[in-house]
Amino acid sequence: MKKLILFLSLFVAFSYYAYSQVSISNPVRLTTGNNDRNPLFGNGRVYFAFPMYEWEFMTFERISGSYSNICVTKVGDSGSFGGEYNITNDLFVNKNPSIAYNKPVFVNGWLIKYAVIVWQSNKFGRQSVFMSTYKTSTGWSSPFILDSSNTDNVSPKVCSLDSINFSIVYQSGNDIKYKKYNISTNIFSLESNLTNSDPNNCSNPQIKIFRDNINVPRVWITYEREISTDQKGIYFTSALLDSVPPQSGSSDTIAFTGINRSLGFGNDMLGHYSIFESERNGSNTNIYGTSFLQHTQTPIVENTTYDFTNYTGGDFGITDNSGFQNMIYSHNFETPIGINVKITFSWWSGYTATHKISNNPLYQTSISINSAIRVPGTTCEQHWFVYNKDSLNPAYPSTIYGVFYTNCLTGINPNYNSTADNFSLNQNYPNPFNPKTNIKFSIPKSSFVTLKVYDMLGKEIASLVNEDLSAGVYSFDFNAGGLASGVYFYKLIAGDYTDIKKMTLLK
Repeated sequence: MKKLILFLSLFVAFSYYAYSQVSISNPVRLTTGNNDRNPLFGNGRVYFAFPMYEWEFMTFERISGSYSNICVTKVGDSGSFGGEYNITNDLFVNKNPSIAYNKPVFVNGWLIKYAVIVWQSNKFGRQSVFMSTYKTSTGWSSPFILDSSNTDNVSPKVCSLDSINFSIVYQSGNDIKYKKYNISTNIFSLESNLTNSDPNNCSNPQIKIFRDNINVPRVWITYEREISTDQKGIYFTSALLDSVPPQSGSSDTIAFTGINRSLGFGNDMLGHYSIFESERNGSNTNIYGTSFLQHTQTPIVENTTYDFTNYTGGDFGITDNSGFQNMIYSHNFETPIGINVKITFSWWSGYTATHKISNNPLYQTSISINSAIRVPGTTCEQHWFVYNKDSLNPAYPSTIYGVFYTNCLTGINPNYNSTADNFSLNQNYPNPFNPKTNIKFSIPKSSFVTLKVYDMLGKEIASLVNEDLSAGVYSFDFNAGGLASGVYFYKLIAGDYTDIKKMTLLK
């Protein structure tokens, strides 16, 4: 008999960083409906950065009889608040939501200014993709159709490109379509059928923003391509944010052998990964990742005894130094001991937390991980893991719960009360140092900022900052505990401004 366990595991990019003690909260109920399922947060963190969101949107499906509607609520450091808003409110099947929101801006707190939700619905007697937009000034808009063609349009995904632009992909018939949307002007642009010249059935698109190996942000799209009844490959295409992704003739391969299912993306400092399930040559289903930049395929979870299926993943830093990210993922596998959510941190310490989902072996659950919520007035971030849980009460067959942990960083610390008249990079203090030192810099206007550390040969040692920052004064605590004594350089690039300084590590 099939039984289910969900795992969240952590992979470490650099072992020399210290980790904070992890503690998991008790489960917190986040929605009030009697049959709420499929909770989802927006796209995970793209850059290495101190979290700025003071809350995030969580969308979910609310089922009533044979119908379902799309809802949304806000989740902050104390749980959900502000009530639940019905994006749809009709007698149709609305499902498979995807949500994205812009990078936050400081307006009475670091708040989400714009957001987009897309989903599929049978409202017109076929599957159609709808969307709704959020603006702080007007709230959520009425739903409107994204594609009015007569074919079935399903599996929409959305991600934010910048402060006002969003990209959407979805399956249209046997093709994958792409649209860019400007929420400020309500204009669609860069519309394209990515697989128009491909005679094979293409499905299940995924989308995310990554930086390539020359540090330029790009849209990355993966999709499945049915080659035969016993072979389904995964392909990808990418483009600059203001360009149309190339069509299928320019796509490259993520996975080819066996039956593969695209699952999303993972990220650490060593690469950007397309994650997929793979059933190869009749073997059990296992989970793999293919690096976009290195074109290497890595087993993430594999076992000859169990099937690992229904992966859900995310990526963000959970250490006390925000200089790198770790991949966190969940997956299901068959086991005889029951249906639980099991969260595992710091594999070397064996810390885990387990929560019961259901006694019903056929119960279906899903899990989502938020980007990170800033705990106001601190340098701490909070991460939520949310899932739908069987309440064991027939009147409440499914409710949404979450567990969280709070982690305090010693990374980038913005000083919101300080202003900067000029670009500047201060000498690190103390210098010489062992093993920690502080680097302070100022930017007089919003800029894309990188702060990197190099050795004497010019090899990059660490990427400390790699993101858009508002005007202000910032400081960063750099931990060189895993480095050898010697001279190192740190380089700040902010818009057109560049400066390099030397620091000495003495052990």
